[in-house]
Amino acid sequence: MQRNDINPFVNGLTVRYIEYTVDYGKFNPLADERYGYEVEQDFSCKLYVSKEIRDFIYSRLDIYARDMYLAVQYFCNPNYPYVILTKDKVDKLLGSSMSKRRFDDTLRILIKNAILDPKDRKTGAYWYNPNFFCAGNRLEMYEECKLKVATKMAIPRKLKS
Repeated sequence: MQRNDINPFVNGLTVRYIEYTVDYGKFNPLADERYGYEVEQDFSCKLYVSKEIRDFIYSRLDIYARDMYLAVQYFCNPNYPYVILTKDKVDKLLGSSMSKRRFDDTLRILIKNAILDPKDRKTGAYWYNPNFFCAGNRLEMYEECKLKVATKMAIPRKLKS
């Protein structure tokens, strides 16, 4: 397998989760009421906001790198563990024209700080570090990294008609 097919940030990644199970003795799923979970339709990118990450971002990244850090989150696709990041896309998003040198220097800062790693520089594809943010479900994307921390009982919410 080629290096470009493996996200280098997955080594050492631990995705902690809580398993929710349903106690069917507490409600009747065959009654007229409908039970389940509501899921938002629009794509989103989860930003992990621990104090360590927040301090890291504001102490290690300059203003341009923080802007690009935000841009990466906007370009994340939940179907892929990498992002396509080009100068034109970043310029359009930020509403300003960044010089090619500034763009390359900013990418180097993100790579140096282990936020991005090159997948295919020709197309602008970069692996993103799922410890900082992730589009989609980390539990599904990185099944080999799961670590259960608890099991809890849950009753599904009643859905409105």
